[in-house]
Amino acid sequence: MEVVMMILHLLNGEVAKIPVSLALNQSCNDKFLEIVQVDSKGTSVYYKGTLVEAVHCRKGTGEFVN
Repeated sequence: MEVVMMILHLLNGEVAKIPVSLALNQSCNDKFLEIVQVDSKGTSVYYKGTLVEAVHCRKGTGEFVN
């Protein structure tokens, strides 16, 4: 298991930094889909009711995680 920081860039200009645990062979995208809400058409994703514009994960060293 690996703990990384998931960074969500929201459409309202806010940035949400969320510590998440990735299981063995789990990607950042897999975890992202667990914590967001997809709209009824499956075209947009929301975090706490705000549209997510971009997402990435980083290790504590700043290195990007896929």
